[in-house]
Amino acid sequence: MVSSAMSRVANIDYAEPHVDIHSFDLERGTTEFPDPLLTTHRLGKFYLLCGGDFVHTIGLSLLEEQPKVVSPAVLARSAAEYSSRSWYISDPEDTVDTRLAKMIKLVGSGLAEAGFSDPRLDPVDAQFASGFNRWVSQQKQLPKLPKPNYKKLIELMVPEIGGQEYDALSGYVHASAVTVIGAVIGVQLELNSRRLNAWKQVAFATLGGISAASRMELLRTGSVSQEVSELSSAWRQLVHSYESVIDRVLPSDGARIAEADRAFRDQFPDS
Repeated sequence: MVSSAMSRVANIDYAEPHVDIHSFDLERGTTEFPDPLLTTHRLGKFYLLCGGDFVHTIGLSLLEEQPKVVSPAVLARSAAEYSSRSWYISDPEDTVDTRLAKMIKLVGSGLAEAGFSDPRLDPVDAQFASGFNRWVSQQKQLPKLPKPNYKKLIELMVPEIGGQEYDALSGYVHASAVTVIGAVIGVQLELNSRRLNAWKQVAFATLGGISAASRMELLRTGSVSQEVSELSSAWRQLVHSYESVIDRVLPSDGARIAEADRAFRDQFPDS
């Protein structure tokens, strides 16, 4: 199960290549923000765990007979968003300073979006935000990184279908009237291609999750386990199967679409 593999990897002991995390934090932390590198690794773990939660739920939804209108698409896009953050912050090729700089981008963006500069903020939250910002101001040696472009991250994380699915699912997430009309009418008319599109969505979400897990496992252990490697291979094969089916099956060919749906169910590496 992909979600189980993501959870297992997320819970591997934190490790930074060639760096002792505790000693590093004693040197580079402050009273207000004492564990910068540990916090960075925790953030990667939390994103991967949450991504696995979405992957698990979308997998269950595809195994149900009752058609879902938009939830697989929204779950798939959310899974990819969470996994992309974990993938971003867990690059084993990054130096420790680059990893810290990436954490600053993610946490700083989160503070801004949550309104942590609002003077009416809860005192405890305000204390965290001010302490974090003061720590950041002292990190003169860190590289200056651009704000991450999450679509580009997802394209790199899932090169097979990442970019096209990220764009295609935007309308579901943002409640586009055109997307909603097409989705509901597709279910009402029982359009045969709808099930295959749903399989593509679950493959997109799952490939993102297993790609993020692979990167984190490599960062923390120096290698990728057979379990994660085999899951990655199985899901990439499923994507290629999908493309092959779409190439030869017309949307109006209900019998062959149903046959393909059953084949995907048989191949489905239960997430």
